[in-house]
Amino acid sequence: MVLTGLLLFSLASVGCALASSIELLLLCRFLQGLCAGVGMVVSRAMVRDLFPPEEAQKMFTPLLKAYRRMAGSPRFILLCISSALPFNGFFLYVLGAAQFLGVHLKLAPDQYFWLFLATVAGMMLGSAISSRLSGRFPPMRQVRLGLWIGALASVLNISSTITFPGQVWMAIAPIGLFTLGWSLMVPAITVRAIDLYPSRRGMASSMQSFIGGVSNSLMAGVIVPAVMHSLLAMALASACALALGVIAWMIHSRVPLRALDE
Repeated sequence: MVLTGLLLFSLASVGCALASSIELLLLCRFLQGLCAGVGMVVSRAMVRDLFPPEEAQKMFTPLLKAYRRMAGSPRFILLCISSALPFNGFFLYVLGAAQFLGVHLKLAPDQYFWLFLATVAGMMLGSAISSRLSGRFPPMRQVRLGLWIGALASVLNISSTITFPGQVWMAIAPIGLFTLGWSLMVPAITVRAIDLYPSRRGMASSMQSFIGGVSNSLMAGVIVPAVMHSLLAMALASACALALGVIAWMIHSRVPLRALDE
């Protein structure tokens, strides 16, 4: 059943990519959501099939307690924020791509790929550098290096927006540099976050993804509509997201790292 759901989800994803109308796109997105729920439904059903009602309830109760413990851990939440908010610093340009590229930079729809080419290149290069530095460079210093690169990119982004408003590469290049800094630091932050719960690393990773998703939703629904009218407002919002991530990291780094479930 799970494999069938994954197969149908993949086919629905292909349908989304090839959709020629908004109606067909919505239908394929509906099928994606329908199929994505298979794993959750089947896993819960398996617990009930394997255990009587009392035992099944005992299986779920520790999970809820563990989630509450994670949500109440300042160290864990700060680590998640220090990763999620810098991501939002460049993701706001993806969310506002139509306004950013089409209106402010006056690019045609078939030229939008320049933004995604720059951001993906930055991510790939940052990930490659992070992999090379692993084991040779202290993780804390790697995070600080990524944050400094992000700060430099933010300064360049704001200054180029003021000095060269509407210039395509002067607007896009700093965003690519920003993604390089983010992808350089995020592996070390992720490992540090999930190591707070050595026996529940999968759950910690899930909670980190949830916090990132909430952050993305707030950025999409609140911040981007408020700033996408202006290139400078977008650049300042990006810098603020990074600054908040830096503050979260600095506060966290003052707290000794130790497993919270031991």
